[in-house]
Amino acid sequence: MEMDTAPSDSSPHHVVAGIFGVYCSKCNKKVKLKGNSLVIPDEKTLRRHFEKNKCYTGAKPPNCYEVERELIRSQKALRAAAVADNELGKRKINALFPSGRQTTTHRAHACLKCGYSAKDKRDFNYHFGKKNQFGCSQTFDASPEKIIVCVGRYDITCPKQMLDDAARGIFGTPNSTPNKRMKTTTNFAIAPSDSSAINTTAVAAAPTNLMSTPPTERENNNASTPPPPQHRRLTLTAAATSNFQPTLTTPTAFMHHAKASSDTSPHNGINDKARIDQKLLCFVDPSSTNKKDSCNKDFVDRHLYLVTKVIDVMPDNQDAELYWRDLALKSSTSSLPGDDTILKVIHQAGSLWLTSQNANNDVARISSGHRGRLFQVSAPDAPDAETLVKGSTFVHSQNVDSLVTEWNHFIHFIFRFNPQLIAKQIKEAEDIYHSQMNHHDKEKDAKLETERKIIDTNIIFGMILAATFEKPSHGNGPNSMDYFLVARSINAPHRGRPNFKKGGSISSDSRVLLKLIRHSVCSHLVRKSRGMADDAFSLYAGKLLDGMQNLRSIQSICAAIRMGKELTKERPKTTSKDVDFDTGEVMVNQISVKKDVWSIAIPTTIVTGNKAVAVR
Repeated sequence: MEMDTAPSDSSPHHVVAGIFGVYCSKCNKKVKLKGNSLVIPDEKTLRRHFEKNKCYTGAKPPNCYEVERELIRSQKALRAAAVADNELGKRKINALFPSGRQTTTHRAHACLKCGYSAKDKRDFNYHFGKKNQFGCSQTFDASPEKIIVCVGRYDITCPKQMLDDAARGIFGTPNSTPNKRMKTTTNFAIAPSDSSAINTTAVAAAPTNLMSTPPTERENNNASTPPPPQHRRLTLTAAATSNFQPTLTTPTAFMHHAKASSDTSPHNGINDKARIDQKLLCFVDPSSTNKKDSCNKDFVDRHLYLVTKVIDVMPDNQDAELYWRDLALKSSTSSLPGDDTILKVIHQAGSLWLTSQNANNDVARISSGHRGRLFQVSAPDAPDAETLVKGSTFVHSQNVDSLVTEWNHFIHFIFRFNPQLIAKQIKEAEDIYHSQMNHHDKEKDAKLETERKIIDTNIIFGMILAATFEKPSHGNGPNSMDYFLVARSINAPHRGRPNFKKGGSISSDSRVLLKLIRHSVCSHLVRKSRGMADDAFSLYAGKLLDGMQNLRSIQSICAAIRMGKELTKERPKTTSKDVDFDTGEVMVNQISVKKDVWSIAIPTTIVTGNKAVAVR
């Protein structure tokens, strides 16, 4: 009997993704997320399975985040192969649902999106309630009545209609939990890379009317009319899976390096772990034995997802500690020698944009459909009406203080790190400032008027989007946003060694940065819409949002959020206290308190306490 791809001998676990569902080859049972749905289990479910059943080969459970991604990729590959070869697909289905006694059937209500089924109508209706994590709609995805449901090997359950569709190369089951991932903005990294990014040079060099030329058209081999919403099926064509051929040989230049003697071969190979350790040595205290200490090597190595690409491009002769300190200093909001006067004006303009409710008002001006696509930026399709009614869209920010803080760090960093990226926007701001100086006697009045004028242009949003859409200088290299994320994650006190911030702080800052980008998109679209026909604007907005789906910057931000969350989960109950002296943020255990909160709360508590004592 043909089986789905089993884990190799070197695999650290026994969990396998079939063409439907996931099962453990050691336990001989399915690994499920919830109920009997066919969704790939998330890392929490996988971790629980490994800890309970010990279904792994090493001394400790594997990285469940990586296992989840591996399962998604594996199932996608199986389905792509099944689409290209229907006979292969039928064999894969038969491996899990063989004819005979190993497969049983019954009739039940079924969800044709995630595969969930239930004989009891109340249980079935509950599946589509507020706690549904799979984006299932009772209107579109529920079977009209009870249908045949098959139970195959490993107790994997699947509606027969979905099996019949799969045999014809049609798959509609989500690989992961879309609603949950979209709310936590952590599934960008696994979105299919099928859209071209907006030309970064055009963004960086654009005048006030930023990106007047529409983004690059999406290159998509499967550009046929989408299926009706009541089916929500994703039909992959054989052309989409067979045209691409990977280059499997080593480029000549790298072969020369590989053949060279050890004396002449460059000491910067991608597998040179010693080089990475050396560049992070300034963060490590060799005497630390507690793996949870910020100066412990194990804790420092947990940040490799954040810094490895930056280390790869760091010169061998570069003083690593000086490099990290300089990078962190570039994001400081304090004035530094060499800062241009216009930096302060743009910085104040951005703060005014946020605090004067201009940013929130621009969000209200954008249609819920576009805001839904912005909020669910990793989803392949625009949100349907039911999603919009539920409110799963990007909305205004009630507390903009954190946004102001992140904007201040961001604009100072970009000005100091890569001013050429935003040179056109800087020139426009300078032109407005010099013009206002001619109209006002006092420089203070000229600056204030310049800030107001800047908000009405695309200068602020052009800078943010230029950095967001920037492409790396070479394949898989870091861009300015990667460097900024690293800079924001490092504390570099004048005395003592530099250290990485706590996971909660890294995750929180990255989330705020993502929200800042979404606000800038809304404000950019509002300004772009002026003087445009509605059809032209809708087309432009759609292409802009499509282009954001797989941006390197968005993926890097979400990876930082995920890393910070993982670090927070692993922190012990008794942790050292920490203070971010740049922002005044205080962190104790897993709680982070902003300065604008504790600076008011503490005096108020003291006054209230004194009054209570006086009454007694």
